[in-house]
Amino acid sequence: MEFVISWTKQSNQDPTPDQRGWKKDKPRKYTDQQEEKILSIYYKLKDDPSSFFCGASAIFNLWKSHYPLTLPPHLRYIGRVLKKHNLTEKIKRGKNKGASRYLLYPEYTILNTISQGSLLELDFIGKKFIQGRTEPINFLAFSLRGKHPLKHFIRVEEYNQEEVMTQLEEFITKFEKPYAVKMDNDFVFFGPSSKERFLSKVVLFLLLHNIIPIFTAPRKPWNQASIEGANSIFSRKFWNRCHFEAVSEIDGRLADFNLSYQRYLNYQRPDSFKENKNFSYCAYFIRKIYQEPESTKGYIQIGSKRIILDPSYINLFTLSKWDLEKEILYIYIQREKQFDSKVPSFYLQLVKEIPFEINKASDKKVVDFYLSYNP
Repeated sequence: MEFVISWTKQSNQDPTPDQRGWKKDKPRKYTDQQEEKILSIYYKLKDDPSSFFCGASAIFNLWKSHYPLTLPPHLRYIGRVLKKHNLTEKIKRGKNKGASRYLLYPEYTILNTISQGSLLELDFIGKKFIQGRTEPINFLAFSLRGKHPLKHFIRVEEYNQEEVMTQLEEFITKFEKPYAVKMDNDFVFFGPSSKERFLSKVVLFLLLHNIIPIFTAPRKPWNQASIEGANSIFSRKFWNRCHFEAVSEIDGRLADFNLSYQRYLNYQRPDSFKENKNFSYCAYFIRKIYQEPESTKGYIQIGSKRIILDPSYINLFTLSKWDLEKEILYIYIQREKQFDSKVPSFYLQLVKEIPFEINKASDKKVVDFYLSYNP
């Protein structure tokens, strides 16, 4: 200890000289040739009209096809090279203050328990217009989360349930079938909000395919973060970048954009698919608990049905499971186990259970819809 103290008090304490023979700011692991290869792939992607992505991930995924005998450099190094040459795109990102975890948003349960790592988020993109056409152009966006992430966009003719079911069928056939589909409370997905405990055609379609429907909390776009992020990329890299004069031109460029996005994410369709052995006929609803006007009570609302909850839960999120066979609604709050493990662990706390019968108006519709898919 005395030696250390005496050494630190010596006058020649200049730590700046580096006698290891390596120049400052020069990478130790990579060479100038690798930097040139990174830039070569970047400019090829930039000049390719069918390519919409030329960032670090796109370069990393295409490295093997360009240089099969050379191991790709680390993703961070590719990013540093692009930044060094001012080739990065500056994106303004929102602040993440951990509000979803603080408000007990059930993200972990949805992604890891209900969907078992196979979750598809679904959403309509805001109406688009082109010169010379008065009718709006509608797009449906798909964001697959889990082991095989994928973003996919399709132009649809109509803004209705039949179009959603048609495109879902095509997505399942072309790519893969998710265990669960998460969507907002738009009438196209949810059905008429004026009717209590009503099953829409989209919900029936999903259940008949052994897919669990999950509805997000109204007026909370961040609880569809994956699909909202995909929609932003669609607008920034596709719609705002290209000039369209005809619908056929949109369809052609959109096919290029989807293929480019698949390469960017390195999506590979799985060779086989395992059915969800834990599937049951149910639907889930994410809801935030609000305070009733002129009252201290808390409540959530599913369709036109208002459900009263303890005021201590106000401002927290709930996950409600509608068991369609028992016709019971179970309302849960996701809690975090107080373990010392670095990996968070969660469980569901049941806070209320109420009868939730299927609307009688759904009865004939359910039978007719079932028969149409099972002639």
